[in-house]
Amino acid sequence: GLSHYFAHRLFSGYTANCWKPEPCLHLHAASIMGFAAKDCIAIDDALVGVQAALQAGMTVIHLNRFPDAEATPEGAIMISNMYQLPAVVEQLTHERWQAAMLHHSTEK
Repeated sequence: GLSHYFAHRLFSGYTANCWKPEPCLHLHAASIMGFAAKDCIAIDDALVGVQAALQAGMTVIHLNRFPDAEATPEGAIMISNMYQLPAVVEQLTHERWQAAMLHHSTEK
């Protein structure tokens, strides 16, 4: 899995005293890890978590294993299995890098 990327930085509603669909858990986690919410990617398979991350201002990937039965909220990116995740994250990372480079070059 992905746990080795996060070491002991695992967050829950119990540690933050905040419950979905409120965005405060996502905002708390981003802050503790030293990032602005807009610079984070949230991945969730529950609509309530997707909505909370969207409210926090994060880029959201919705792991929607049942797209015929459950709609992915507007503003979220839908994947139907975890095998799709690396390509989506790579694309998002590439797009953000390009945008940052363009912004940097126009500041000169």
